[in-house]
Amino acid sequence: MKLFTKAGFRTLTNADALNRIGSVGALGEQKEIPDDKMRKQILDEFHDSPVGGQRGMNKTNCTISAQYTWPKMRRKVEEYVKQCKSCQVNKILTSKHKALMQVTTTTERPFEKCYLDVVGPLPVTLQGCKYILTFQDDLSSSRSHRET
Repeated sequence: MKLFTKAGFRTLTNADALNRIGSVGALGEQKEIPDDKMRKQILDEFHDSPVGGQRGMNKTNCTISAQYTWPKMRRKVEEYVKQCKSCQVNKILTSKHKALMQVTTTTERPFEKCYLDVVGPLPVTLQGCKYILTFQDDLSSSRSHRET
């Protein structure tokens, strides 16, 4: 059987077929799906089932379009994936715009600018303390801490 893949045409063997279930389709065998109910079922099977694997918009669309077609299919796949709670929770966000660095002033005298922070709760010490209060001077960067 001749199949179309990203690399072009190739003959599919049984071992190859098991590794590529749902990732390629026979060329020219796209089935027109006129029914909305059937389209929803196809989206469920290719995206939500364990075999579908929550693969995102592009891969889901590519896999479905290898076997099926209907008007505005890409838009429907995008809408479906955007409504998938699992995909939105697990989506990896890459920030394209980083905040500009800000120039800060350097202090001229010790203790002119200081920072306080509370660390904890931590495991309770023998003295019954579970927090650490930290103090840092901006000029000398000397640090001290006290258990509380």
